[in-house]
Amino acid sequence: RQSLRSIQYENTEGQLRIYGNYSHIVEAIIRSAWCIKDKSLTPYIY
Repeated sequence: RQSLRSIQYENTEGQLRIYGNYSHIVEAIIRSAWCIKDKSLTPYIY
């Protein structure tokens, strides 16, 4: 829960910047969401 609370974001000039102190778990969630959104990738789970 601390990792989600530590996340901050800035939206300047159409560019989104997401950052935080304990952001490892949140970065994994963001990357997996991008992976699912991008149809050219074929993700799979072992």
